[in-house]
Amino acid sequence: MKNNFKLLALATITAFTSGSILAEELSYDYIDSSIIRYDLGTSTINYDYDGYLLYGSKSLSKNIHLLGGYIDVEHSDGTLSFKSFGFGVNYPINKSTDIVIDYLHHTYEQSYSRIGVSNTSGMINSIEPEIRHQFSDDIE
Repeated sequence: MKNNFKLLALATITAFTSGSILAEELSYDYIDSSIIRYDLGTSTINYDYDGYLLYGSKSLSKNIHLLGGYIDVEHSDGTLSFKSFGFGVNYPINKSTDIVIDYLHHTYEQSYSRIGVSNTSGMINSIEPEIRHQFSDDIE
């Protein structure tokens, strides 16, 4: 897990030093990184989730971009990982607003050890409509 946090830190530094962050219009060239930490529980079950997320986008043309992502989470009874890949199409309404439709293909693997060992894997396809708006030069 320590190597994973080093990778997360490197991705974050890369994103903050990228010139596209200073762009005046909406950009589809970015890297997003997050640390995941949940403490979920009920009166009988307690789950602690720790992990990270890496997500990126790269423009292919003015209106098409590629998407990719990885989530790795460890919890008290096992692990969960998602790999995502897809593409998006954006249509500008005006200089600071786009309508975006993203298609993502997710594959996941999870393992639990609460009642014996259980491994599960599968695929999920998603279509995500969005409206992206740039409120100012610094806030999107």
